[in-house]
Amino acid sequence: WHCVATILWDILPDLGSFSAMRSLHYVTPKIFVPSLMAKVRSAREPTHEVHKLLLYLLWTTCCGLVGMEAFMIKFIMASERHRAAQTFFDAIIIAVAFLNQMLGVVNVDKFAQRRLFIFVFGNEDSHLNTEEAMKAQTWMAMLAMKMWHATEDLKPRVLWFVATGLAYSDNDFQQLTLDAKPEKPKSQSGGFTNIATA
Repeated sequence: WHCVATILWDILPDLGSFSAMRSLHYVTPKIFVPSLMAKVRSAREPTHEVHKLLLYLLWTTCCGLVGMEAFMIKFIMASERHRAAQTFFDAIIIAVAFLNQMLGVVNVDKFAQRRLFIFVFGNEDSHLNTEEAMKAQTWMAMLAMKMWHATEDLKPRVLWFVATGLAYSDNDFQQLTLDAKPEKPKSQSGGFTNIATA
């Protein structure tokens, strides 16, 4: 079920959009700085995962170079086509298409989900260590298993399961983790009885 959860909420959403500019996601300050601090903390742990820190720095450097090159190419192409547009409508379409690609650089859903995991499973240091990350992954695996059992009576079962999994969002996470049932009011009959008897 860990593999199923990874496919549903990691691999399939990333396959929904394919662009070299998505590499800039990993060098965005809101993504890069927390991830770098997490790698530094892991390197200080008894496991001494210094090699993972070095690999992460190498990975983000490559992503930054690829993403910047892709941005420059797309920016130059978009500006040339925008100036060469014959009508105002064509120019707006080109500008909106480029803006849409820029807005898709950061995967907001994954960012929000990670922040929720840090809030629920992390400690006051706002960091997910190895044990806490495993708890979060196990929770997602259990959620996938529950979704599979919930679609037992639906046909075709696999399509219902995939559709339900892909529709899952951070709003559903909040509904699953928070119980907002109102408390039952305490009975006042005992007090009235004591007053009457007094």
